[in-house]
Amino acid sequence: MLPGEDDLPRLRQLVDEFETKLAEKMTFWRGFFAECRSRGERTVLWGSGSKAVAFLNDLGLSDEVGYVTDINPHRHGMFMPGTGHEIVPTEELKNYRPDVVVAMNPVYVDEIRGSLEQMGLSPRLLAV
Repeated sequence: MLPGEDDLPRLRQLVDEFETKLAEKMTFWRGFFAECRSRGERTVLWGSGSKAVAFLNDLGLSDEVGYVTDINPHRHGMFMPGTGHEIVPTEELKNYRPDVVVAMNPVYVDEIRGSLEQMGLSPRLLAV
C-alpha cells in the first residue's frame, strides 16, 4: 500500500464532519435569503440543473427567489421541480433587475459577471 492510499482515518473524519458542515451551510443560506427578503431585495438563481433543484427544495425556498435563469433555451418557460420557480432567459434579468444573483456553479462566476455587466446590471453575485 502506498502512503497516500492509507486515508481511512481522514475519510472517517470527513464523514464525521459532514453533518455539522451541512447544517452550517444550510443555516447560512436560509439566513441569507431571509435577509434579502426582509430588505426587499430581488434574488435570482443562475443555473437550473439538479444542483439548483436540490438547493431550492432542501432549503425550502419559495418567494425568497424571484426567478431561476439559465442560458439553455430549451429550459426557458419551464418550471423548477418541487418549487415551481419559472426558468427565464438571462435577458429577462434586464427587466427584473435583480439585486442578488446566486450562481449554482462557481466555475462560471466570471462569465456570469460579464453577462450581467453587458446587460447593464451590477447585482451582488455569490456562488454556491
